[in-house]
Amino acid sequence: MAENNNNNLSEIMSSEQLQHTENITNTATATHDPSILNIVIIGGGMAGLSVVLELFSKPTTLLQKKNKKQRRASRHNNDSNSSENGDNGDKFQEKSIQVTLLEKKDYYEYVPCALRCMVNPSQYPDVSCSLVQFQNDLMTRYYRKYPTQEGRKMFKVITNCQVTGLNTEKQQVNYDMIESEESQKHYAIPYDYLIVATGAGYSAPYIKADWDKDNHSASREKSLRELYDRLLSPNNKHIVVVGGGSVGCELVGELNDLKKKNKRSDLKITLVHGQDILLERCGQRTHNYVNKFMQHNDVTVMLNDRVIPSDDHDYSKDLDPDVTKVFSTKSGKQLNDVTMIFWCTNSKPRTSWIEGSGLALSDRKTVAINKTLQSISHPNVFSVGDCNDFDCEKSGANAHFQGELLGRTLLAILASKKDEPSLPEYKAMGTFAQNISLGAKDGAFAMGSRVVLWGRLSAAAKDKINYYAGIKPFKHP
Repeated sequence: MAENNNNNLSEIMSSEQLQHTENITNTATATHDPSILNIVIIGGGMAGLSVVLELFSKPTTLLQKKNKKQRRASRHNNDSNSSENGDNGDKFQEKSIQVTLLEKKDYYEYVPCALRCMVNPSQYPDVSCSLVQFQNDLMTRYYRKYPTQEGRKMFKVITNCQVTGLNTEKQQVNYDMIESEESQKHYAIPYDYLIVATGAGYSAPYIKADWDKDNHSASREKSLRELYDRLLSPNNKHIVVVGGGSVGCELVGELNDLKKKNKRSDLKITLVHGQDILLERCGQRTHNYVNKFMQHNDVTVMLNDRVIPSDDHDYSKDLDPDVTKVFSTKSGKQLNDVTMIFWCTNSKPRTSWIEGSGLALSDRKTVAINKTLQSISHPNVFSVGDCNDFDCEKSGANAHFQGELLGRTLLAILASKKDEPSLPEYKAMGTFAQNISLGAKDGAFAMGSRVVLWGRLSAAAKDKINYYAGIKPFKHP
């Protein structure tokens, strides 16, 4: 299937265009082609790919109309230099648009489904897809739908690369090809607009792909299968989940499914949360439903408490069921005979490569942006998803809608004749609608303070939302 799509893409894209998209990855030093407007996206998760889908959702028809009008004006005025009249919009009309996405992994995965895959790894191929396949499918569809766009708007994915730095003065991103067999492994790519969409990572492995070892979908699936075997180890007697937010509660739901399906009545599950209620951002009825679920399934819940690891704690053994661990809590309690522990708190933005570049970062090292998702220090740099400091719930929904808005923003910038066009502001998706899954067949779907769906209906609704919002658009763009 992938080979057929590659052939289709080659037929649709001109040889000159294919040569350009190949050259952009083989440039040791960034060389800026003035005839091309470069949009560079760092991160191939939901936020980054949502920007791409919006950018290629429609042709640059406004630019085409302006070019015709400009040519008519040029003929009327007999002014061959009219394109240099200082009009920013006219300058962009003469440029092709190259969108390049850099990603360390060679695949996309819908992160909210990773918890389900931890206890059912056979589902992983259904919630992930190849980024190269995404590129080929997108461009094949785009050029067939808009043949006149050939050579005007291009998209290239560069996978298995590690972004190492940002030079805001030269407007270029530095990166290494981590699996390159060539002697030259250090590269730079210029940008006119840069989008930072690198997301955030958790202390606990497996919740998100490990950047150091899970660069290929096959290795990611293998890691999930290894975790599954560890979870079912007869030595695994006591699992502790730290953090009672949506990730922690949903993980407990999946672990409870694993326990029931495999008849592991000897497996104890403990949930530790630092607040006085679980899911503190949700309404009271959601709290009540989740609390009843925990009680009904014999999950030990410890509120207003925190697990304190010892100074010499070896985190590499956290998910080794053959190593028994003992933890103390802030309240002075002891957690004995812990065989596995998941830390579902304190996600950290993946922005270390930005430090020292001059791009403004917040105290938490997130990209400091304004309401239009622009960097407060560099207007041609934007950020979407979990790696920015926008005051909102760090959720898949907000990552998706930020990406969509930014895609429309960039299209508006390119079509505008103004040097500084008015840009739309992002309005965050709040916590009014919350759908918390508690395993494959239970959950609570709340609208405001009301739980409108629960049990199997809520679980089925969550599965539909996951598929149509987080999986289908990227597997079948």
